[in-house]
Amino acid sequence: PEGTRPVQLIAGGSGVAPFVSMLDQHRRTGSTTPVRLLYSTRTLDDVLAPATLEPYATLTLTRQTPAEWQGETGRIDAALLARHTFPPDVRPRVFVCGATAFAEAVATALVDAGHDSAMIRIERYGTTGGL
Repeated sequence: PEGTRPVQLIAGGSGVAPFVSMLDQHRRTGSTTPVRLLYSTRTLDDVLAPATLEPYATLTLTRQTPAEWQGETGRIDAALLARHTFPPDVRPRVFVCGATAFAEAVATALVDAGHDSAMIRIERYGTTGGL
């Protein structure tokens, strides 16, 4: 539903899949709720649904960058979060989706930066490394 609080999406790899649907719905309904996506992927070839994501997304490439690439590189860390996400003082609703280690690291960095942990929803997949 419409809201004045922004929505921040943060995805790692195929964790962007649920956000594709959310962003498509946002676009199709003409929603005015501010939305941003910070998306970490290995290469440009790995980007899922680029046409849907383009107006919302900031990409960071972690493995291979084309010679002409002028965007972000490297894993999502505190500095990247500070540059490309809504600040904590606007109390965004934050959704994080990705592999377990990614999702937990991002959530920890968000809380460390001052985001309210009650406003962060995490969807993780894969093992925790304990097996």
